[in-house]
Amino acid sequence: MWVSLRWEAAPHGVHVGFITLGAVANEAEPTPDSASVYTDKKRDRLSRDEAADAVLFMLSRPAGVNVDEMGLTPLKQIV
Repeated sequence: MWVSLRWEAAPHGVHVGFITLGAVANEAEPTPDSASVYTDKKRDRLSRDEAADAVLFMLSRPAGVNVDEMGLTPLKQIV
């Protein structure tokens, strides 16, 4: 489990986090056109830029601060 890995890695200065992503638009462009992230005017997918931004947020925390867990989903994701 990732929590165990975090405990084992912490003494070595290694940060471990877990990001749960909802549906991500898989387009050639990092930021796809709006048709790729909306269905019937409902935002049901994230762009790859948004997913990357979540990773960068976790990586940009100051030394000694760890973001353990993050969930990122579009508001109207179709389940």
